[in-house]
Amino acid sequence: MSQAYVDFRVQPGAKQTEVVGFYADSIKIKVAAVPQKGNANAALIEYLSSELGLPKDAIQIIRGHFGRNKSVSFEGLTPEEVKRRLIS
Repeated sequence: MSQAYVDFRVQPGAKQTEVVGFYADSIKIKVAAVPQKGNANAALIEYLSSELGLPKDAIQIIRGHFGRNKSVSFEGLTPEEVKRRLIS
């Protein structure tokens, strides 16, 4: 299976978790969790798992654990497929 890397811009503390479009070359996602103790990262993975139909262990934050800009890997999907499924 292929492994995709997609860049995200995450805005924690939102009313609800949702994709809101693009931020430069990244997909912008609002997350309803606060950025404490990994809560926002966990909420991001939970949301992406649900939206993409992938198990949580197939999604991994590879860069940006403590910032808003994150790179995320996906087992089994190309970057184009991830973007197509999230932005439609």
